[in-house]
Amino acid sequence: ATAVSAGSRLSGFRQTGTDATARTVDAKLKDTVSVKDFGAVGDGVADDAAAIQAAITATTGTLYFPRGTYRVNTRLLINHSNINLVGDGIDATNIYYYYEQIKRTNATANDGLGTPAFEQSQSLFGFKNSAGVGTVIENVGFSHMTLEYKATWSIYDPAYSHDAGEISGIHAFNVDNLSLYSIKIKKFNACGLRNSWFDDLNYSGSPNVRYTTNLTARNCEFTENHFAGIHLIFVDGAVIENCD
Repeated sequence: ATAVSAGSRLSGFRQTGTDATARTVDAKLKDTVSVKDFGAVGDGVADDAAAIQAAITATTGTLYFPRGTYRVNTRLLINHSNINLVGDGIDATNIYYYYEQIKRTNATANDGLGTPAFEQSQSLFGFKNSAGVGTVIENVGFSHMTLEYKATWSIYDPAYSHDAGEISGIHAFNVDNLSLYSIKIKKFNACGLRNSWFDDLNYSGSPNVRYTTNLTARNCEFTENHFAGIHLIFVDGAVIENCD
């Protein structure tokens, strides 16, 4: 691995075209960061959660998800600003969420609800800035991919009208300038895109809780989600265009 890295730093590259500037192969390869650079497999079998989380944490700018099916068993955190997650197409790049809700051992968890026996609402993608509690994340995008919930609903209990313990695709708390373009979010047992109730990152009374500003969704599909495709309350400025 060391020899390959050293070779790429020494080898030259020049793009075709007048006035193109010479660069190293190493610099050229770093133009695009892929989740596969961090060990994601994308075969639908291996759990790619740790690799994708490492890629998110390390990447500013575009993070590329090549064509494939990425199995994820634990939630992914967007933990800093200025990142765009980009796939190869709405039917080409799939992120499948297999997280199973479990019953709580403590029925007084910080959700402001008090009695439900299940974990708080969870999501495939959540937002929590590693810089500290209450620090806003800005400028995040998702495009050209499908997010789908694949686990069972074994503990879902419709008696809980507040939907405690349900799973959403994207839980958009504590983020400004969030953009969704040409993505499909399907089969989550709460909502595809949600900003309407607290989760375990942003519970009632937490300093994290704040309105999201400037949320856009264009050319997206929200299908077969149990509660709602999109459910927004704590939002200041939302544009939803050409979405099903």
